[in-house]
Amino acid sequence: STINVYTNAHSGYTLNVKDTDSTTALTKVGSTETIPAGVPASGDTTFDLTAGTAAWGYVIDNASTTGAGYTPISATDAQVKTRATKTSGGEETVVYYGVATASDQATGVYTDTIVYTATTNN
Repeated sequence: STINVYTNAHSGYTLNVKDTDSTTALTKVGSTETIPAGVPASGDTTFDLTAGTAAWGYVIDNASTTGAGYTPISATDAQVKTRATKTSGGEETVVYYGVATASDQATGVYTDTIVYTATTNN
């Protein structure tokens, strides 16, 4: 996803992301089958995708070609980016999503809905 923020607020903006409900897993259409949001190891804020272990997450502005450094989606706002000055011509944030499936994962379409919110800084 590409999020473009335009603001003339001299204090800049903060961009947040969150799941639209308390279910952070990707859910198979027409089923209860899921792919959960990844879980970082104790003390970490990110996790690595591992083939055979179902998980999904996102990285900001830098595609992870190794499956490392993914952030799990949360049901509460998580800061994606902040800028302390106005954007003049706008500022682009690119978000990449990664998914790993369990070895016995049912095939199909899995979905979830997330929302990005940009607010001006005070």
